[in-house]
Amino acid sequence: MERFWKAAVGIGGVAAIGAFVFWSLYRDWLRLPLFSQISPQQTFQLMLIFLSLTFLSLVGMLIVYVWTKHLEAKRNGGSEIRSSVDLVSSSLERTNQGYEETLEGGNRHIRPKDSSPSK
Repeated sequence: MERFWKAAVGIGGVAAIGAFVFWSLYRDWLRLPLFSQISPQQTFQLMLIFLSLTFLSLVGMLIVYVWTKHLEAKRNGGSEIRSSVDLVSSSLERTNQGYEETLEGGNRHIRPKDSSPSK
């Protein structure tokens, strides 16, 4: 299933996935008998309410997830939770340890640390 979602995001992007989720959640929703009895404006308002509730529940679940991870890290006595910026910067630092960056004549050069500049 994970491969399917990676392929779907790669092909259609996040917007296509969002449209699919929206369609799958609300495809039979507008066929309910209630909607033939109310005006189009009321239908639109009702749809906005349901979309808002869906979004707020997602935000609520995200908050609960982050909070539980925070409590879990506290219980384990450490700083297991790091921001994505910290993770990326530490990864880049490890990657760039064997290289040096120089600026010569307005051009940026990146070379392995043990090589000498070729002129």
